[in-house]
Amino acid sequence: MVGKSISLADKGYLKSGASAKLKQGWQHSKLCRNQTAYSSRKRLKLPDNLRALWLDPTQAKSASPSPIAQNRVSCPSSVSGCLKLPIEFSGSLQTTPAMHALFRLIRPRTLPLAIAAVCCGNAIAWHSSPASWRGSVFLLSLLTALTLQIVSNIANDYGDGIRGTDRHRAPDAPERLTASGQIPLPHIRRLLAASVLAALLLGSTLIALSLRHPQQWLAFLLLGSLALAAALTYTLGRHAYGYHGLGEISVFLFFGLLGVQGSAYLQQGSCPPEGWLPAAGSGLLAAAVLHINNMRDIESDRQSGKTTPATRLGFERSKTLHRLLLTTALICYAALAPQIPSGLFWLTALPLAATHLHRLQTATNPAAVGRELPHIVRLALAINLLFGSGLLIDSLIAI
Repeated sequence: MVGKSISLADKGYLKSGASAKLKQGWQHSKLCRNQTAYSSRKRLKLPDNLRALWLDPTQAKSASPSPIAQNRVSCPSSVSGCLKLPIEFSGSLQTTPAMHALFRLIRPRTLPLAIAAVCCGNAIAWHSSPASWRGSVFLLSLLTALTLQIVSNIANDYGDGIRGTDRHRAPDAPERLTASGQIPLPHIRRLLAASVLAALLLGSTLIALSLRHPQQWLAFLLLGSLALAAALTYTLGRHAYGYHGLGEISVFLFFGLLGVQGSAYLQQGSCPPEGWLPAAGSGLLAAAVLHINNMRDIESDRQSGKTTPATRLGFERSKTLHRLLLTTALICYAALAPQIPSGLFWLTALPLAATHLHRLQTATNPAAVGRELPHIVRLALAINLLFGSGLLIDSLIAI
């Protein structure tokens, strides 16, 4: 019993020894935590007060904000609650001024018009001959049309800028990059040249991939050259046709008849007879978009001597022309119903058209009309996509 017993002194010795070892282990653990926190702070470049909160979470309420507390994206409360830390990520994903200016130069809000024409033409080609439809031709057609639209937008900005037309724009109208000097003229010329080169490369590849006979190549090279020339000379050159009231006719041809039926031809080697009416409808919708743009700029165009249908007709009669363009476009799509009943799927977009026409009728000044521009662009895209969806549904039902 004596050998197995432990004296009080031994117990005290063991207790003090265990305490010393525990204390030493706790200090070692704290040192490791300090080193880990320091290395993490150095690696993540966290502020000093965040390091203090890492070491002692109880100081979260009393911690002072760091000097870089501005422009931060805070972590959600649920996440910070789990971590017991008011974690914040300094910095934000912001585009540079140059990228923002380039983004405005290409005018992305107008690009859906090119998408609408190509999608409508490809839907017609699919409905007419599903076996000959190719996804690669569709993608190349889409890229080529978008690039041509970008060429047109850059050339339009540059042409109006060097002519001085955009100096008379209303204060609430979108600012143009050439006229404001935000992008130097040499840079805009280089961007225009690069976009023209991209359009040539994409168009040539598209023609070589989709067509087989040299006669077809020559015909589409000619049409492509005309499309590129039309994109450039809308406001560029001594005889820019946009200054002579021919812009609406041009977009009717290139976003309608040629854009839609040309896309269908590239897929199947012929123009489907049932494609002419929706092609005309697509062109009329594109003309309505440009007419809204010209109605918005009616006063500045008059001051600069630019002739458009809006400057010729005046504000109120221009409203009538817009209603005529939009109504005729809808009739073109509806006229195909006896042949393809499912093509009437686009009728679901009629409330958008009615709302747009009502706002246009109640508009009392060009600025109010200008606010309708994004709505008419979305309407044109919606009608073409819904019409194309109806054709696809009809083809799938037939299968």
